[in-house]
Amino acid sequence: MIALLALCAGAAEPVTLPSRPAVAPVATVAVPGEVEPLRALLLAYHDRDLPGRDAILANGGLPALRWLATHEDRVGVRVRALRLLATHGPDAAVCTGAIDDAHPKAVVAAGLACLSALPPPDAAVLERVRAARADADPRVAGAAKRAVERWR
Repeated sequence: MIALLALCAGAAEPVTLPSRPAVAPVATVAVPGEVEPLRALLLAYHDRDLPGRDAILANGGLPALRWLATHEDRVGVRVRALRLLATHGPDAAVCTGAIDDAHPKAVVAAGLACLSALPPPDAAVLERVRAARADADPRVAGAAKRAVERWR
């Protein structure tokens, strides 16, 4: 495109652009087949339309729910999976992994809520939860405060 513009502007020689650097392929996680039906249910328009325990078990079960809570690209689906895990089968590793600062704030808040459904965590995780009470995002701060209150 730039070469065409240069030619139209009266340049004697076409302009050559440097080639793009090679892009490394993005590592992807294989999606288990049993995740798709549950993912479709978690894409419900309203929270009141989310699946109950029987529907979760009939559509991939808790392993599919854990996979979605850990690997799903859509933040809304991940948040819903974490909330359902808190209700139907909290998993300490999944919930603790979700409170990493690298995740979107909505995921961190849902991870804190999921974690609060479990017994108090070890000292290192408990310190991270206590520190999250001062987070600028009210969703994270509120979830952390509720978790610490629940563990008292």
